[in-house]
Amino acid sequence: MYGWGLPLLLVTSVAILFFLHKEKEEEGDNWIKISLKLSLWIGVLSIVFKYIGYLIYAHGSGVEHGVFDVFYLLFHAISDSTIMVLLMLLSFGWTVT
Repeated sequence: MYGWGLPLLLVTSVAILFFLHKEKEEEGDNWIKISLKLSLWIGVLSIVFKYIGYLIYAHGSGVEHGVFDVFYLLFHAISDSTIMVLLMLLSFGWTVT
């Protein structure tokens, strides 16, 4: 078995993001909520690419494909950068209503 921790984490993350997306959108939903949700989805996508890379490594007799690692790093950097920018904006006094 290749572990149940990561698939369980992915299923839980997707369920939480689904319920966040399902919440009632207010008229004039601001761009901060939309960018936060998008950043979370990109973060989950990066973990999926890392997991696929590990599965290919495990089933391919130790043959590693760097493209999955590159996509993981790219999406992870985009997700973390977006969250950092949102946190910096909030620290400078922007409000979320």
